Amino acid sequence: PRPELRMPVRSSFGFDSEHIVVGIVARLVPAKGHTFLFKAVKPLVGEFPLLRILVLGEGALRGILQKEVDSLGIGPHVHFAGFRDDMSRCVQALDIMVQPSIDCDTSSFSLKEGMAAGVPVIASDYGGLPEIVTDGVEGYLVPAGTVEPLTFALKRLIKDPGLRRQMGIAARERVVNDFSIERFAIATLHVYERVLRSHSAQPCGKGIA
Repeated sequence: PRPELRMPVRSSFGFDSEHIVVGIVARLVPAKGHTFLFKAVKPLVGEFPLLRILVLGEGALRGILQKEVDSLGIGPHVHFAGFRDDMSRCVQALDIMVQPSIDCDTSSFSLKEGMAAGVPVIASDYGGLPEIVTDGVEGYLVPAGTVEPLTFALKRLIKDPGLRRQMGIAARERVVNDFSIERFAIATLHVYERVLRSHSAQPCGKGIA
């Protein structure tokens, strides 16, 4: 977390201190589930007029998703920021991060980046995402490809700044303790060691040196 960057970064995207900024960091492709986030937000903008959605990423669906946002009537609440290579800076603007993937997510780096910055998260229960997020601790898990559970999870976090802070602290602790580069390197090394032990314990086949 870099609190000194929060307001400068938010201002660069057109947000002020009163806005509640929900971010999604992903390629604009069907697998990442942007449409479920947009549909989940639709019933919330009336109750929470200061809600804003920051879309970080680029992809083939850019035009289609912009049209969907307009058709849902949430255009003024959504900012498409395109491709960025300064994610450690961008995530400082967020109050909540959402990852509603329905495919192609084994162990999301972008989700961990948000968590490392102390941002609470809402993720689908697809693939490896439940290995990163403990439901009700660092954020919430919702069924992949659904809208209403995502709306409900968003509403809970939007309404409760204290809960956002609590889950954000837990999110950072989770990444620091379990997903650091050092931990990744050690775990990878252990995999190789197990494979080598298993291989050396097996007799060589005929004709194999």
